[in-house]
Amino acid sequence: MGQAWYLFECYNSRAIKFKEEFRINTMIKSTVAKIYSIVNISGEILFLNDAYIAFANLDRNQVIGRKAMDLLSITPKLFALAQASKDRRDIINGKKELIRREAIIASEKRFAIVTNDKLPLIDSGNIIGVINETDTGIEQLIQNRCFLNLKPMHYRGEVFGVSDMKLLCMLAQFEGIKPSDISSALKLKMNTVYMYRHNLLNKINNIFSGEKYNMADIAKDMFFEEQVITRQKILCIAGKKIVPKI
Repeated sequence: MGQAWYLFECYNSRAIKFKEEFRINTMIKSTVAKIYSIVNISGEILFLNDAYIAFANLDRNQVIGRKAMDLLSITPKLFALAQASKDRRDIINGKKELIRREAIIASEKRFAIVTNDKLPLIDSGNIIGVINETDTGIEQLIQNRCFLNLKPMHYRGEVFGVSDMKLLCMLAQFEGIKPSDISSALKLKMNTVYMYRHNLLNKINNIFSGEKYNMADIAKDMFFEEQVITRQKILCIAGKKIVPKI
């Protein structure tokens, strides 16, 4: 893709100009599937796009200038935090031009299996920070190893098989997703999708006995168990590093 220059207003009211491999502004306007954050060398937040604000239920004025890691809770904690710090250093020191990782994330109201790309923020030829591009879209999901390697799970007396887990995660991540979308994404026949959905909903209805439920809340409860997710906080189960094809 062509490179372009963009301006973002930073927390200190100074405009930062940076060069990027793709058209961020166009992407942000055309899709809500990607959420962006930009941090400086010290890890302080310079920019969050509207999709990030909406996902995390943030007040932008309260988080710009804060350390990005203050908003995250990552497991496994020690390894994941050390790896996240190393990734940022590798980008800032110019050792890597792109680092891609997969993860399961959740906020107070949302759940997603995502692919995160870290790229250098460049000003006048110098690396001055890190751009985080997190893809929450369905196309990355069906190639995401966190999704592909889902295992059966026990939840409130019911056993959810691999097919149950994949469908549950899709329903939790994409509110209002249609069976035809699932059929197309997973390359399944429509009657197979309806059968999987019927089996999944039967198990969930057995658990909740007619009470209202939310798929995102169920997924968060299964993956993050009893962890409390508060406003302006994102929980993350770190996935493996992958080598992107450029």
